[in-house]
Amino acid sequence: MNAPIRPRSVTMTLWAVFLLGGWNGGRALAIGLNYRTLAAFQTTPAPPVRLGIALVWAFLFLGMARALWRRRPFARTAIPLFLILYALIELSSLIFFAQSPSARQSWLLNSLFYLALILFSVWGLRRTAVKNYFEERPETRD
Repeated sequence: MNAPIRPRSVTMTLWAVFLLGGWNGGRALAIGLNYRTLAAFQTTPAPPVRLGIALVWAFLFLGMARALWRRRPFARTAIPLFLILYALIELSSLIFFAQSPSARQSWLLNSLFYLALILFSVWGLRRTAVKNYFEERPETRD
């Protein structure tokens, strides 16, 4: 028996979560490679904090992408919650630590992006077709 076809909303959410994990992995790599330069400029938050936050989000989002790929039911609830937490942390760091006025002015656009992402993930993972997709288990070969 063939595995059921993944709904498009799940695939789009999977890609979004995977890309957020990759983005934060790239952010961690960039911070790690430029660690001495960032430390010399005394940026806030400190480079070790930024590196730690980026690594945590990278592992968390890549883990959630894997859970969604493997049709783990907890991912349907966890992904929107992690997206809300990520949005709150990113927006608060933008508001409190941005140095330039133009960076501070982007909070509305960033808020709208995160809101759209959160609403799509809630809708995309809570539809009836998606519920059926997560409840059906493909048969394993012995």
